[in-house]
Amino acid sequence: MRWFEKALCYAFVLTLIFKWSSAKQVTFWQLTDVHVDLLYDVNGDPKNLCHKNSSENLSNAGKFGNYKCEANWDLLNSALDFMKSEQSNPDFILWTGDTPPHWRHPPPGTFISIFKKRYSN
Repeated sequence: MRWFEKALCYAFVLTLIFKWSSAKQVTFWQLTDVHVDLLYDVNGDPKNLCHKNSSENLSNAGKFGNYKCEANWDLLNSALDFMKSEQSNPDFILWTGDTPPHWRHPPPGTFISIFKKRYSN
């Protein structure tokens, strides 16, 4: 996205905020650069993107991820569960940045379905 496209997006969001702010308090969530890796494995090798490796792994990638790897489902679901518990009905959700892992793109609509389960409106 070019800088002027980003500026237009931010202007749109600010317009919405100012429009709603005179009527009520506006609530929203912003997510950015989620980078969820569908192939992440808790027992995966951090030297192999935290993917399952046929060789014996001496290290564990961990339930909520490893700093050497992309985010995993458990981390994303934990964040979304927290968001839902803190503000279950935001006025809007601002999703910026890119979502797929840097090494591969998942099928279209994969991440939208996660939001629809939690925020049906």
